[in-house]
Amino acid sequence: VGKRPARGTFNLHASLLPQYRGAAPINWALINGESETGVTTFYIDDKIDTGAIILQSKVSILEDDTAGSLHDKLMEKGQELILKTINQIECGSVATSIQTDEKELKTAHKLHKNNCKIDWSKSGVDIQNLVRGLNPYPGAWALLKNGSDKLNIKIYKVKYENNPHSNNIGTVITNKTSIVICIENGYIHLTNFKFPGKKQMDVKAFLNGFKFDTNAKMI
Repeated sequence: VGKRPARGTFNLHASLLPQYRGAAPINWALINGESETGVTTFYIDDKIDTGAIILQSKVSILEDDTAGSLHDKLMEKGQELILKTINQIECGSVATSIQTDEKELKTAHKLHKNNCKIDWSKSGVDIQNLVRGLNPYPGAWALLKNGSDKLNIKIYKVKYENNPHSNNIGTVITNKTSIVICIENGYIHLTNFKFPGKKQMDVKAFLNGFKFDTNAKMI
């Protein structure tokens, strides 16, 4: 049986603990529309992401951030924080703080097929946040009913337009340069996506070789 390190074992987590404990903190911070997140070094204990906090560093979340861009920013911050943590441990100057569960905690549970599917009855902001929170991986997805076909499409970038209308939710409106999905009180413009058997592409490139049925709908 191996011995535990005399000075303990620490880990780096991509959130400001105790918020977003779990497997997908970067994704859920974006999906939930947070304006700030960060990285935390903490001592490992017998539970998941609950050990005493050593250091934290905050990072602002921008409106155009995706899971990919935020990951890269947090990775850079995390490298700096690890070096500071090691230095404090070596110098014996660590001052930890115990994680408390007094306020409402948001979790970062695993992503799976069901929680990556776009619900077109949600608000435009919620849909936009889901898409950017799952870009580039694992990718938000939706089911398109196009004539007799049902196509599973991955959606990587959208733009929300707040503009009331009388169309049914999920209705697809297209022209030569745009693909728009009707939601309550507005529209979602698809700007980057991937259809089955095709590479990831923008709207103009896709519309050159695909025809939408007049009753096409997201379901």
